[in-house]
Amino acid sequence: MGGPERDVRIREIIYDPLDSQKAFHDCTARYKGYSGPIGSGKSLALCQETIRLTYLNPGRTGLLGAPTYPMLRDATQATLLEILGANRIPYDHNKAENALVMSDTGSRILFRPVDDFERLRGTNLAWFGLDELTYTQEEAWLRLEGRLRDPKARRLCGFAAWTPKGYDWVFRKFVARPTDTYQTIYAKPSENRHLLLRDPDFYTRLRESYDESSTRKRCSGRI
Repeated sequence: MGGPERDVRIREIIYDPLDSQKAFHDCTARYKGYSGPIGSGKSLALCQETIRLTYLNPGRTGLLGAPTYPMLRDATQATLLEILGANRIPYDHNKAENALVMSDTGSRILFRPVDDFERLRGTNLAWFGLDELTYTQEEAWLRLEGRLRDPKARRLCGFAAWTPKGYDWVFRKFVARPTDTYQTIYAKPSENRHLLLRDPDFYTRLRESYDESSTRKRCSGRI
């Protein structure tokens, strides 16, 4: 009333987030992470956050990456395209440029492996997300931090998901000294109720597998 009419589209996405996933999406830190073991829904949370930020930043460009091209193509990118297809969210995928444009908003998603971090220069970004961050070199993350500077973005954000690997650079930056700028959400043990519905014994087998692996390493003198 009294102002110009706006073209508003409502998209309903089939997504019942776990408590940890919801906390990750609700986190307002400039840089945020989702940390958890196998089966904790990390890639799903990463891709749902990607979709969310394309709508929060209409017409702007973001980057979705993974440590290597095969990991990007077979896991991260495949998960995102599956979500978009299942929810009938329209998009235009330019395979030659390895980029995607969201039809509703005009937002652009660049798909990039980050193993050659010297190539991560150029366009200003509204957001970026990286899968399996603990397998990524710190220099790649720092390059992307430097590109997070789109002056027209409504929500600047760098985010990532990872499986913990000990006292590496990810631990030092996100875990050892949490700040208002860097925050981490931790998946709860055996939290993934969706996975348990399909495979009730998943976590039991996973624990047994890790126990057996640790025993073999101790016996061979590697621990």
